[in-house]
Amino acid sequence: MRPLVAVVSVGLLLTGCAFDESGQSDANDAADQDGPAPSEPPPDTAPAPEPEPDEPGDTTPAPALLYANNPTELYVVDSKTGTISLIGDFFLDGDGDGDGDGDGDGDGDDDQDQVPIRMGQLAVDQAGNLIGSTDTTLYSIDPTTAGATEIASLSIADRFRGLAFVPPGVMGPDETLLAIETFGDLFAIAPDTGVVTPLGSVAPGYWLTGDIAWVDGVGLMGTAFSQGTDQLVRIDLPDLTGEVIGDIGVQDVQGLTSPDGQLWGFVRTGDVVRLDLTSGAIIDGRTAAPNWSDAAGVLAPTP
Repeated sequence: MRPLVAVVSVGLLLTGCAFDESGQSDANDAADQDGPAPSEPPPDTAPAPEPEPDEPGDTTPAPALLYANNPTELYVVDSKTGTISLIGDFFLDGDGDGDGDGDGDGDGDDDQDQVPIRMGQLAVDQAGNLIGSTDTTLYSIDPTTAGATEIASLSIADRFRGLAFVPPGVMGPDETLLAIETFGDLFAIAPDTGVVTPLGSVAPGYWLTGDIAWVDGVGLMGTAFSQGTDQLVRIDLPDLTGEVIGDIGVQDVQGLTSPDGQLWGFVRTGDVVRLDLTSGAIIDGRTAAPNWSDAAGVLAPTP
């Protein structure tokens, strides 16, 4: 997943005087001849060549932090280096200070009050806030500790397969949190109250086995099971029509995210892969230890 950098060598054509056997230049011999030196030719009056157009800018994607999880653990993947790091086990942080002891002072002096929880889906909003959901509850997640603070109970309890924010102007004037379930029903979730609004089913009817993710300039992408392997599907919004892009070639792509314009997939078996947006095929990837269940991403902070 490293960009290939082409290094172009520019050759310089060097011109100079030819030396005779005595080591002196031919120009010195010309100076010893009788008569005035020949006049200098007139300067070249041809128009200067047009400057070359600017080279296209660097199109290397900005580094991103790819958050991914299994039901009990939160990880982060550096898209530039491929480094996969465990952040920690999910736990319920009742007072929101991140230490999980519930007393609000942030000193973490009572680890026994850290209540472990199982997390289902992840999403990141435009401000970089990490959101998680279970079948019944929406959480705010601290990306440095994996501590979860309850936002609200979901008004419709369902086993959502994917969670993603779409930008303003797609489903309405504001950023919208979308969730999808196995049989292709799409929902909008109010990220502050947990109110779930059914939007309809993605036509013509896909068995959506993994996640959904918004890709800038492309749209909402998802994974669907077909013929033994997963298919990459684009979902048109707001009319909810689906289009198969192509075969991914593996099963159980459980997480999708695209914070950097590339589409990253997290396979249940532990692979982290980059997907071709025009064919669905795997471009490259690496194997990690965790069994992934979902993913979300954010651009990495500038050093």
